[in-house]
Amino acid sequence: MRRNRSSRLDIKEAEKTYIVTAEIPGYSMKDIKIDIRGNTLIISSKVKEEKEKTEKGYIVKEKSQKSFRRSITIPKGIRAEDISANLDKGILSITIPKVSKSTKFK
Repeated sequence: MRRNRSSRLDIKEAEKTYIVTAEIPGYSMKDIKIDIRGNTLIISSKVKEEKEKTEKGYIVKEKSQKSFRRSITIPKGIRAEDISANLDKGILSITIPKVSKSTKFK
């Protein structure tokens, strides 16, 4: 089974940070990759699972893959090295510190 999904994403501006939240149920923090390329924040995951079960002479082999990828343009004037992320009950929160108040998301 292959599932590609686009997670819901919100961006909130606070005085000193931007907070990006994304709904990604069914993933763990170790499965999630957060990258910055130029002025783009990329959140992605690709998880492959293989299960084998033997029961009363039957052998069941299941393979599955789930993935998602979201990208957003981030403003100049952020501190990329200080970005932090947390996953709680399927909600990923990414905190992006600002260098100054004059930066804006596009």
